[in-house]
Amino acid sequence: MSAYTKPITLFGIAIPAVATIVFCIACVVVKSKISAKADEREAAFSQHNALQQQVNKLRSDVQPTSKELDDWYKVLTDDIRPTAAETLKSVESDFTPSQLALTSRQFSPSKPGSLANGARQRSSTVKLAFRGTYLPMQLALQKIETSLPQLALESMTIGRERGYDDLIFNLSYTAWEKETK
Repeated sequence: MSAYTKPITLFGIAIPAVATIVFCIACVVVKSKISAKADEREAAFSQHNALQQQVNKLRSDVQPTSKELDDWYKVLTDDIRPTAAETLKSVESDFTPSQLALTSRQFSPSKPGSLANGARQRSSTVKLAFRGTYLPMQLALQKIETSLPQLALESMTIGRERGYDDLIFNLSYTAWEKETK
């Protein structure tokens, strides 16, 4: 072998072959990292699209009830007294006096020991007394509690007076009030 053959083999064949192999390995590593990142982003995009479809479905499901929700928000922000008075009149008009009669109602600021005692939210206490039969009372309570979502039942006692067939219902509610700034 001549003196030139060794350097020509080394610089002409071996080093370019090693450089080509190193370059190919580097390309494969970079391609796999890019592919992994692309797969990760594609999965995140697919998940985002699935979540967006769920949000759109929920919005379309809620859209028909938006008027009722607006009405409830209005009820929640209004003063409880006139709204409760209207609701109680409506409940009374649904039944005859022999079926159900409102015997007393009282609105007062919350007192110690009430349900709202530990909360920072303003509230008042609504005490109601009814005389009537069981089924009309159930229907009346359903109407009251669906019409006035800010009410939370604190206590209910059911009793009977001697000599009467009607039941006496004493109810105490906590009425959450709009927070004043």
